[in-house]
Amino acid sequence: MKAILLNSADDLGTAGPDFESGFGNLDALGAIRTVQEKRFFSEIVSGMEEKVFAVTVPPGCRELKVTLAWHDPEAAPNAERALVNNLELEVVQSATQIRWLPWVLNPYPASDSLSQPARRQRDHLNNVEQSTLALPEGGSYLIHVKGIKTLS
Repeated sequence: MKAILLNSADDLGTAGPDFESGFGNLDALGAIRTVQEKRFFSEIVSGMEEKVFAVTVPPGCRELKVTLAWHDPEAAPNAERALVNNLELEVVQSATQIRWLPWVLNPYPASDSLSQPARRQRDHLNNVEQSTLALPEGGSYLIHVKGIKTLS
């Protein structure tokens, strides 16, 4: 449900997630339509496993938005990072093999860093990842979700 709510949110301000508005404003009707139209996947990915999901984007689509969210157990109190299990998201256009990584915010605790826009890169800090494509070409896309070694 978390991924569905975040994926259907209406983006605000700077494109992509940001520290001011997060993933945007909740769109409850959009979330309900996502569930009704079965536009989501629910799977288990563990260890070094990879799962690939195919989606077809219709011509003229304004945006392809893919959000990955997972439950992660609490890290040990003295752990270097709070994320215990890491997953990686990548969107690939089947015809061209062009790849898009998720949006990642600069976590450095300084006002100039926190105001920077998100950049595309691997995310090793969060249990939610999102990738968007504005005006994607119609056709087949593959969503890769890969389990990465458990962090300690």
